[in-house]
Parts: sequence; C-alpha cells; structure tokens
Amino acid sequence: MSPEAQRIAIAEACGWACSKTGDCWAWFCNAEVKSNLFHSKKSCLRSTHILPDYLNDLNAMHEAEKTLRPTQARRFISELWPIMAPSKEAELGTFHATAAQRAEAFLKTLLPRP
Repeated sequence: MSPEAQRIAIAEACGWACSKTGDCWAWFCNAEVKSNLFHSKKSCLRSTHILPDYLNDLNAMHEAEKTLRPTQARRFISELWPIMAPSKEAELGTFHATAAQRAEAFLKTLLPRP
C-alpha cells in the first residue's frame, strides 16, 4: 500500500470522507468541510494535502489511536510489538514507536486477519 493510500485508509477510519457538496467534491471530517480546494471526484483521492500526515506526525497518530475500541486497542499493541521488535528499544521494553510504525500497526489492526 502506498503512503498516500495508507493516509487515506487511516483518515477514512477516523471519520474523514470525500463527499460531494454542490457541484464539487471536498474532504470532510465530522460534517465539517476541511478542504479549501474543491475538486472533481477523479482528483478527490489525489487531493490529500489536507489530510493529517499520519505517517510522519505522532500527534495525528495519537488522535487516530483514540478512535480504536478497547478490543482494537489490544490488537494494536500486539501488532505494534513485532514491528518494533528489531529495534533495541523494543527489546528493552520501551515504546518509542515512530508515527510510521504506529500507522502500520493501526492499519494491520483494522484489516481482517488471514
């Protein structure tokens, strides 16, 4: 999954949607227009500059993590641990996961297990 596709998937899981308003399309979150630039349906998914930068912003990932239900939060931790396992910090039991690592675990949490 590309970084943009990851951002879109996390954003949609957090309540963002690209919806039609009048003759244009825009990114919304909680019914509030978040995009200053309206665009066509074809460019909607490419106009992601307004979405939070989940892969590089720990604050954005913290907000995303708050949307997880308790069972999902437990799965998130179990998904995050193996992603961090190669790092020495994880071996020592400290959790200093990057935003990208947290985003990966978040997406794995939401995807059905094989």
